[in-house]
Amino acid sequence: MITIQISTNIIKASTYTDLLNTFLQSNDTQFIKMQNAAQEILENKFENHLEEDEAKYIWNQILDYYPKVEIKGILYDPLKQWYKVEIYNKDTKELYNAKFIKETCKNQAINNAITDEEEEFMSYGDYGCYITDRLTLEETKKCQHEDDIAAFEADGCTRQEAEKFLENGSFVIPAEEWDRWAKANEWYNEDELITLERIKKGQQDIKIVKVDHIKHVIVYML
Repeated sequence: MITIQISTNIIKASTYTDLLNTFLQSNDTQFIKMQNAAQEILENKFENHLEEDEAKYIWNQILDYYPKVEIKGILYDPLKQWYKVEIYNKDTKELYNAKFIKETCKNQAINNAITDEEEEFMSYGDYGCYITDRLTLEETKKCQHEDDIAAFEADGCTRQEAEKFLENGSFVIPAEEWDRWAKANEWYNEDELITLERIKKGQQDIKIVKVDHIKHVIVYML
């Protein structure tokens, strides 16, 4: 179940599409600005065509512009996921370029992956584009590493500093998983379990950050 909380108002739904429809139909005056923004994207970008990919894109835009809005329950169905975009020669099948892009859907991933120069020579018909969300184990690890780097950067680290912390054993865990992980791995401080609530109150060398609207816990190993 996906949950959106705006101040004291809560909306729940099993899909992003249902969540957006419920949100747009709400008469709560606190939602007016966000409803207008969502409706404008829906009309101008998607011509009122709404499916799950479009709903994910709209929610991602809303959350980008309104950071006080809280979204929960998206750990296993995130707004963004990693895609592999390949540009290849149609005749020889030779790979020209491959990129990993994290986006709300395949169309947005392609839009962000292909440069103007690549789009120009693809227009001649010699090159094509292939996109997939089915990544190899090695590719998945590479993308997970980028997610970890993003978490450290959200805490104010440079990429170089983030790489160093990871090399030294620092790690990142989704906040929703933290309490279960801490209990299983017996993370105690002075005989008290280091829970997420305790971290929020101030736990040295452990931070909470938000990346792609999902909260993560960073454990710094200094």
